[in-house]
Amino acid sequence: MRSPIVLCESGHSICQNCREKVEVCPICKGEYPGIRNRLAEDIATHIALQRCKNDNRGCQELVPTNELDVHEADCPYRLYLCRMCKGRVIFHEMSDHFEKLHPENVMKNGVPRRVTIREVRPDCSYTYQIDAYERLFWFWRKNAGDLVHLGVQLVGNPRNHTHFFYRLEITSPDRETQVVFNAPVHSENERGPALITSSKCAVVSAELLDQGAIYSVFISQYENLEPVENSESNL
Repeated sequence: MRSPIVLCESGHSICQNCREKVEVCPICKGEYPGIRNRLAEDIATHIALQRCKNDNRGCQELVPTNELDVHEADCPYRLYLCRMCKGRVIFHEMSDHFEKLHPENVMKNGVPRRVTIREVRPDCSYTYQIDAYERLFWFWRKNAGDLVHLGVQLVGNPRNHTHFFYRLEITSPDRETQVVFNAPVHSENERGPALITSSKCAVVSAELLDQGAIYSVFISQYENLEPVENSESNL
């Protein structure tokens, strides 16, 4: 039972989930004047255990009502929209989905990878999947004229992104130029345009990437470490 729990004219209670399915009280056919049953809401919030809405896809968790929204936002059985093909995939199957259907967009944490941008357009963007610490991350790249913006986002509960930071190294093919950027991992809820305008992501020359630059992304977890400040350097 999810709040709000309301009373009909005769005093019968109904929770939000059921209320959305009916116009009148299923017991007495009375109207709902909008009076809430605070006692029932308090009991449901602190005592009652609820099934996750993803139980039809395999989730067997029973969660206190006041924790249900947090659980469902990070439930491994929730449906998730693939950034590449726009298909809806059960979240815990997303890694296999990328490995099978989008292998060219899979990166390994800390493993260098050569990437060449063959056509730089302002409206062009790319996304790569990285698995680390039993979590899923997006490494994204957005072209903007002669510049390219890059960053790492944690997929799932936005409360957890503060647990991680990343180091991005971009090295020219001749290894004479290297750009290094350190920053906290961003929440998936932070949109690309907002990250770009707030200067929270890496910015490099498209010319460097046109040459067939080598990317290395290192995702780490904070362990009593001070947060890494944004930095850029040319070596």
